Amino acid sequence: LGNPPYLGARMQSAEQKRELSLTFSGNKNYKNLDYIACWFSKAANYIKGNKAEAAFVSTNSICQGEQVEMLWPLILSELEIKFAYTSFPWSNNAKSKAAVICVIVGLKNKSVDKATLYTNLLKLKVDNINGYLISARNIFVGRKNKPISNFPPMPKGNMPYDGGNLLLDKKEKDELINNYPDAQKYLKKIVGAKEFIQGIERYCLWIDNDNLNAAIQIKPIYERIEKTKQMRLSSSDKAANKLADRPHQFREVNMTTSTSLVIPSATSERREYIPIGFVDSNTIVSNLAFVVYDVAPYLLSILTSKMHMAWVKTVSGRLKSDYRYSSALSYNTFPIPDLDSHQRSLLTELSIELLSTREEFIQPLSTLYDPDKMPQELKTVHNKIDVAVDKIYTNQTLEFLEERLEVLFDLYEKMTGGQNA
Repeated sequence: LGNPPYLGARMQSAEQKRELSLTFSGNKNYKNLDYIACWFSKAANYIKGNKAEAAFVSTNSICQGEQVEMLWPLILSELEIKFAYTSFPWSNNAKSKAAVICVIVGLKNKSVDKATLYTNLLKLKVDNINGYLISARNIFVGRKNKPISNFPPMPKGNMPYDGGNLLLDKKEKDELINNYPDAQKYLKKIVGAKEFIQGIERYCLWIDNDNLNAAIQIKPIYERIEKTKQMRLSSSDKAANKLADRPHQFREVNMTTSTSLVIPSATSERREYIPIGFVDSNTIVSNLAFVVYDVAPYLLSILTSKMHMAWVKTVSGRLKSDYRYSSALSYNTFPIPDLDSHQRSLLTELSIELLSTREEFIQPLSTLYDPDKMPQELKTVHNKIDVAVDKIYTNQTLEFLEERLEVLFDLYEKMTGGQNA
């Protein structure tokens, strides 16, 4: 019996880090595991080959994102999951009132017996429960540097690294332009996840080397650039010191020539779909969102489909219970067959219909994609997208998350050569 401390990699004490090292010595990336992983590893070693079983209440993080590939191949090589309860909120009556999202996982030695999966108020008898706590084979999805499907790259947006000096809210932007009308040409709208979803207006200084001399003639702009320079020079980071040579610019200076697809890095688990959409060349995407530059419209339909959402819910990390999107785990690993011209054309039409439907409502995406407020017209378009994307994979009707995951994991195994099976 025990109460494992629910500590992520960055919250562990020196002693706990040492214990993690002793427990997982020789396994790569173990330093990124939650401390609870030690308890599962030790319990697994105790019961291997014995008539014994073990189970823990745990943070759900060990069954999500990159933690799965780091921990579960070590345990499921000789054992299996006897039963599991999927994610649920837990708190106690202690003064500090601990509150986490938990799972319960039971381990046993391999047998021919069925496993029991408790999920969505259902008790299911299944052939196997994998590290993601779903009824599927033991396939582990690791981070990829580039897409396994025929997708364009998806980097993070531009990091300002400016101490806030190159950024302006709407009030600051209006004041600057009222006093210095020429400043308009040095400003662009900027969006991260929060601004994009909630429709918040923020702006940034976006100055080319060619027009720097003209820009610094405007006193407030000159002062903001100087503050950015001093902030970077005062850093202990040598890379930041080097950035002081161009204090008028973000750390990255990527922008679209036409339109780019914006994918928020975090979104509420309540939403059935991640609010994804396009921005034009007058909008900069910050490092708090992912972006696909100058992309064809059909990609919007794929990434806002239930098929992609099933993958995101399963293999991505979480921020508490919210989805934490990442290009390396959520996008680069997503399996989809190559599209023919007819499929691309249909998905392009549906993407345009989706955007047009959104524009009928003068509301931010946070409201449109609130499950309690989502307009029926928007639901109808998404249903059409779901049907179209499902047909790319199979002619069968897919209704449940588990059905989609079975199709996706099978295709992922084929596309990656089975090395993760």
